[in-house]
Amino acid sequence: MALQWLAITAIYFEYGQAFRSGLVDDLKDTYCTAPTPLIFDGRLSTGYPPVDDQICALMAFFRHATTDQECLTTLVYVLGNLAIPAIFLLIEPCRRPGITGILKQQQPPAISFQRFLAYPTILGLMYQAVSMGPTMSVYWMLFIQSTRTQERPLYVSRADAEGIITAIMGGMFLPTFAMIISAQPIFTWLWQMFPVLVWGIHRGYVRIALRPCSANTQVTGNILIHDFFVFVFLMCWVLHAVVVYPIVMDVDALKAIIIPSVANLPPTASMGRRIADFLKWDGAIGMLSTILGSLWFTTTRQETLGMLEWYIAAVPLVGPGSAVAGVLIWREKQLS
Repeated sequence: MALQWLAITAIYFEYGQAFRSGLVDDLKDTYCTAPTPLIFDGRLSTGYPPVDDQICALMAFFRHATTDQECLTTLVYVLGNLAIPAIFLLIEPCRRPGITGILKQQQPPAISFQRFLAYPTILGLMYQAVSMGPTMSVYWMLFIQSTRTQERPLYVSRADAEGIITAIMGGMFLPTFAMIISAQPIFTWLWQMFPVLVWGIHRGYVRIALRPCSANTQVTGNILIHDFFVFVFLMCWVLHAVVVYPIVMDVDALKAIIIPSVANLPPTASMGRRIADFLKWDGAIGMLSTILGSLWFTTTRQETLGMLEWYIAAVPLVGPGSAVAGVLIWREKQLS
């Protein structure tokens, strides 16, 4: 029930406020009017104006977010933390049950996903098109309804682990970094398509790694996944320290960067402030959905209470991304 309300809240505060404050219309007026609308430098068009308008508004949103200092810090902080749930939904469909300590390649996925959840590329494109807040709320509702939590151990093959990490670094982290530091529309387009890039790199790597005589076909990669979560934990902690620690005692500065506004922003507010508010709501609801969903990993009341205590202490100290990464590190040990 809580996740359903979060999905509704995400739509109300993210999209409701974006339309009520006039943000969507202002983006279109600024970036999408003739003769050179911001659609891949004006060279890409579907020929159907309503679709072109929406694509251009999406491009304009991130174009403005990466060039306006009023919302750039919020964009970096939100994308850095939301990398955690994105990584989780990429890894989870690759898990298989362990057979005498060795991965049996022909076993069905250990996670009894509804078919929709077994395709992280579709979920990733939903994240890009709809935003992470409502996407993760729906994802965790379906995940909880369709998984067997008691099955142990679970493994990710070495080839899948290496492929996923390579794909995330090259297909998600690199386009995100390029989009943030460059105002070129091509990098914004590449970032919008990162779920497809991740899928292509992952599948290509696995196809190469699973050639005959490959040592990776019967080797588990849980240690690699564990170590990758440790790396992401440290990355998000550093981001939290750089952004939040210097302003931790300044409530107004915290509101400007990470705390969303409950009240509707007026159309007279700057475009950067309205974009930042959308991003803050998206990050808050996406991470809160993930935190609530991760409680499903526990099997006893003591584990549930311990995880709640961890989140209460860790979110302000190391940030929400690192807090969730810490839980995923613990879970990885449990699954192994």
